[in-house]
Amino acid sequence: MTREEFESRHRPEWEELDALLTSLDARRRTGPGAAPSIRSGPPDPARFDLLYRAACRHLALARLRLYGTDLIERLNDLALRGHRQLYGNRGRTVRAAVASAAVEFPRIVRRRIGAVALAAALFLLPGLAAAIWVIVQPEAASAILDAPTIRALDEMYDHSSTHFGRTRHEETNLGMFGYYIYHNGGIAFRTYAGGIFLGLGSIFFLLYNGLMIGTVMGHFATSPSAAAFFPFVAGHSPFELTAIVLSGAAGICLGAALVAPGRLSRADALRDAARGSIVLVAGACGMLFVAAFIEGFWSPLAGIAAPIKFAAGATLWLAILGYLALAGGRDGS
Repeated sequence: MTREEFESRHRPEWEELDALLTSLDARRRTGPGAAPSIRSGPPDPARFDLLYRAACRHLALARLRLYGTDLIERLNDLALRGHRQLYGNRGRTVRAAVASAAVEFPRIVRRRIGAVALAAALFLLPGLAAAIWVIVQPEAASAILDAPTIRALDEMYDHSSTHFGRTRHEETNLGMFGYYIYHNGGIAFRTYAGGIFLGLGSIFFLLYNGLMIGTVMGHFATSPSAAAFFPFVAGHSPFELTAIVLSGAAGICLGAALVAPGRLSRADALRDAARGSIVLVAGACGMLFVAAFIEGFWSPLAGIAAPIKFAAGATLWLAILGYLALAGGRDGS
């Protein structure tokens, strides 16, 4: 494709993006006192996101094909202004963060549904297999978990224990809240960051964590502590398990960009994938924060009947799945 053909095909998109950016800049400068033409209605965020990503791809192609400095500078200017709008100004206000959580995050999850489905399979299938194996052969837990770990888990979920639901005697609920943020955040970060190794690191941590969690579930399914363990995990598991899957999906997206960059350079493909995956990771971090709060303050409450905790857990699963499936409406991409 010649430069002229390239410009002729994509010029309308660039002009539309330029007009949107000019409108957004004017809104930010004038605020409530904006001119009537500016107050006529906010730009469609999905359309803006689509145009911005297209401009980034066109910039990479223009550089690759040496279409000329003037065209590259024009596209680079559009990409920079678009980046400031998406990742600079948005993140500076609570309102933008709420809008991102309500609209952008679930849309990104749906756009990456292939990676999310793959991550869920890599996490859930070994977990299910391990749980069934340990239920059928309880001694199999010893083949996956060492004896001190099993003993510590049994003590932690023994109602007669002085530190039920806690890893150490001296921990308070607030201390456990901080511990869960640190511990679960570390799992999510490793699962995401492992994607930089062509996705293999993310795949490993999904398989590993699925295997470990499945083994623990199978162990307690045949344990006298089952009546304490399952009500304990019912409340926070919807957020925690979903966050691990989404972190893995974000890592898989990074790996896919490196393995199959298409017409982009691997660096550009990785950069493009990181922009989308970072929204997944941010959403996963928000879920882990909620999970830690529930695990620190709700899950250890022994005075709440098990049916109530199970009902709360089921409600939260439905709420999360409904939110990811429906929130934000159609994105038009």
